[in-house]
Amino acid sequence: MNEVMITGSFDPITLGHMDIIKRAAKMFDRIAVVMFINPEKKYMFTSEQRLSMIKASCEMLEGVRVDYSEGTVVDYALRHGIKTIVRGVRNSKDYEYERTMESYNKMHGGLETVFLFSNEDLKNCSSTVVRDIIENKGDLDSVLPCEIIQMKERPF
Repeated sequence: MNEVMITGSFDPITLGHMDIIKRAAKMFDRIAVVMFINPEKKYMFTSEQRLSMIKASCEMLEGVRVDYSEGTVVDYALRHGIKTIVRGVRNSKDYEYERTMESYNKMHGGLETVFLFSNEDLKNCSSTVVRDIIENKGDLDSVLPCEIIQMKERPF
């Protein structure tokens, strides 16, 4: 089976992201979790920190590899022979955005998109919410993978 990819900036990776990755791992044999770098976006964590958190969170998942790219999703997919993207959708706003991206990716790269709707208990779990909790020194157990919370060199 061909490899599929799950993309994002993962600033930071959340339990919501991990839910989508784990569910996709049950559906597909090989998954590339690809962190994309947008030089125009301001991040809380460096590229190295984000990549380290993603790797720590995904290292025990069979068939999942972690990578990063500074280019576009379409360019990455074409370079790596990937034909399918898996995207998580939390709400109607996410869906509208993802539909627009799905059309672009299909038109410019022939990519198919598989949508996985978030579990009800994780629909409010976003990187934005997690960054807010971090800034306010709140409890991270319900929003971050335990692998990140247990990291010796936690970036927060």
